[in-house]
Amino acid sequence: MKKTLILILLVSAFKVFAQHPDLRQVWYAQSVTINSVTTEIPNDPIELPYVYLHFFNSTSGLLGSGNTKSYYATNCDIGFVGHANYMGTDIFEFIDFTISQDITNCSTEFINFMNIYVNFFSDTITEQFTYNITTEADNSKTMLVTNNNGDNVIYTNTFFNSAPQDMTNNNWYLHNLIIEGVDNNIPSNNTELSEITLNFNDSGNSLSTNSCSFLIAPHFFDFTLSQFYLYEPGASLSACGIPSNNVFDNLYTNEFYLGNLPGPFSYEHIINGSTETLTVTNAVGNQAVYRNFSLLVLSTQEFTNSIFSIYPNPVSEFLNIEVPNNEKILQVSVYNLLGKKILTTTENSINLSKYENGIYLVKVLTKNGGSTTKKIIKIGY
Repeated sequence: MKKTLILILLVSAFKVFAQHPDLRQVWYAQSVTINSVTTEIPNDPIELPYVYLHFFNSTSGLLGSGNTKSYYATNCDIGFVGHANYMGTDIFEFIDFTISQDITNCSTEFINFMNIYVNFFSDTITEQFTYNITTEADNSKTMLVTNNNGDNVIYTNTFFNSAPQDMTNNNWYLHNLIIEGVDNNIPSNNTELSEITLNFNDSGNSLSTNSCSFLIAPHFFDFTLSQFYLYEPGASLSACGIPSNNVFDNLYTNEFYLGNLPGPFSYEHIINGSTETLTVTNAVGNQAVYRNFSLLVLSTQEFTNSIFSIYPNPVSEFLNIEVPNNEKILQVSVYNLLGKKILTTTENSINLSKYENGIYLVKVLTKNGGSTTKKIIKIGY
């Protein structure tokens, strides 16, 4: 995976002031105004989908700014580093400002906007900035950052959006993977890749899928073109125990998804009675075909969502897992939205009270080879 952050600002908080309660989150630039000339971010989903500014929730006051280009391109960096002091509840100051760049593989559009954006922050050696945060009618937030010259950058705290509701309402199961016109069915007669799932997490605005490996990435949907883009992926690339499974896992996780970031990925949703089919096509024409039911049929009993249950959901403390009487849990794994495995157990009751609130995925394996994944929501208690 490429570098994960182009622009890093190291912040040293020499003075302690109470910042705005909404400051410490990710902000997405919309426009830069310098000398009364406003330049809007191109919003090109491939070249420059967004430029972000992140006030981290830490006592160090760490601040980061960058763009998503570094996730899928090399030799394209335009950025700066420095230190900042918070001078008041709505003022911060930069010192030790240093600009760095590598524009070997950058487009003209990318260079032009990033230079304007960097110049806003580097116009003077020691620069003070004021910021003002307002709440819009749709409850989104807008932040106006202004420098000493009266120039400004407008940010919003929204960029990623939800998938269509008919896609978020289903758990999707891979039925076929078509690479360069060749069908690649899930290897049969093994318990390791008994099913491969795909979920669109409505609350987190992200896609997640797991085989032996696990992938999760925030998504942006272009509903007009029936396409989506994936940015800032989190992946746990785990090796399969069976060699043929490794080949399929690589085709699916790496070649189909990770090798084609950020997209576009086109989608087609077809409903035929109780059967729903979702076909995802990547940028080079390969396809993953999903349906709303699993291919998994065990020799003794089908292990499906109807007989596998977790409760309560949302959960604040203990999560309970129920499987059929003739099944025994082999392993339960819990993943966060970055794809990191945070917990592994063989118990059917899990204490989640110490984990942060948010969305998690719970993957259950049984000794008879059953496998299924459920999305849960952790709340406070």
